Amino acid sequence: MAKNLNLDGTFKDGKNTIQLKIPVWLFEDDGTWVAYCPLLDLSGYANDELAAMESFKVVLGEFLSYTVHKKTLEKVLNDLGWTKLKKSKIIAPSIYDILSKNENAREIAENYPFTQSFEDIRIPEFA
Repeated sequence: MAKNLNLDGTFKDGKNTIQLKIPVWLFEDDGTWVAYCPLLDLSGYANDELAAMESFKVVLGEFLSYTVHKKTLEKVLNDLGWTKLKKSKIIAPSIYDILSKNENAREIAENYPFTQSFEDIRIPEFA
């Protein structure tokens, strides 16, 4: 079912955006569905898969709105292991780096069967 889920993570603020594909892991934990993005360490949850993805979209939107408003997006992404090469070009950390440094991601990868989809998102371009 997860393959048919679409994630619209477009950030619209009148400025340029950078389009990315991010992995989202969908898994069940004690009857609750969780949609988790290891590259951003964000998750949404609900009683079914579709609602978990909708919850994730809300969390992603709030994350982007808050970090852009506070002018901390670049710092937060850097803290998560992202690298900025030049304007409009950023590189996400490898999944190996994530698993070695992020206890949440490692626990999920080791203990929960999950499906992974790569979802298109857009984030604001930062100077």
